[in-house]
Order: sequence, then structure tokens, then C-alpha cells
Amino acid sequence: MEEIVLNMEPRTVVGKQVKALRREGNVPAVLYSRRGEPVILQANNRELLRVLSRAGGSRLVRLNIAGGKEAPMALVREVQ
Repeated sequence: MEEIVLNMEPRTVVGKQVKALRREGNVPAVLYSRRGEPVILQANNRELLRVLSRAGGSRLVRLNIAGGKEAPMALVREVQ
């Protein structure tokens, strides 16, 4: 089975300022894990939609986080 990869970047924009982020074509995201604090991220809207259509809610997605040492696997749990 082919591995699905999503490129993401860390974000510093939070709260009501996220509207500007969306206008630029990016989508805010949060990565939760058992090992640590949640990580706030952003992804390109087009790339995210492409990955979600392929992965659905049942396949793992590898997250390539810019500047990150490792590429964690994640399962899409909720889309708002």
C-alpha cells in the first residue's frame, strides 16, 4: 500500500488571526500525541484536500513538518 505524505509547517498565528492564514490559502491544524503537548501546524489547502480525499478517515498519513527531525504518522480525526 502506498504511503500518503502531507507537507506541513509550524505556525505562530493563533486565535482570531487565523482568518488571514486562511485567506492566504493555508489551513490551521493541530497534531495531538500521547507523548507531549499539542503541536500547532498549517498546511496548504489544495494539498490537504488532495490528501484527505485519498486517505479518508481510516488511513495513516505521514506528516513532513518543515524543520522537524522526524515525520510522524497521523490519523485524521476531525475536519471542521
